Amino acid sequence: MGLGRLGGGSTLVVTKLGNTNACHVAYVRAEENPDANKLAREIADNDARRFSCERDRPRTYGPGGQPVD
Repeated sequence: MGLGRLGGGSTLVVTKLGNTNACHVAYVRAEENPDANKLAREIADNDARRFSCERDRPRTYGPGGQPVD
């Protein structure tokens, strides 16, 4: 699911920054997650390191912090 298809509202983007590239790891729908900042930090801490910009696709987290894709 691309960022343009997330619908209205605020979305936090978890981004991986490498030496030669950068990519989106996850999208957190802020209005559907009361602790959106905490969830985004957890994803960054737990998932971004092993995320491959070349191989993996970003996940979208909707209500209750559950993946919707």
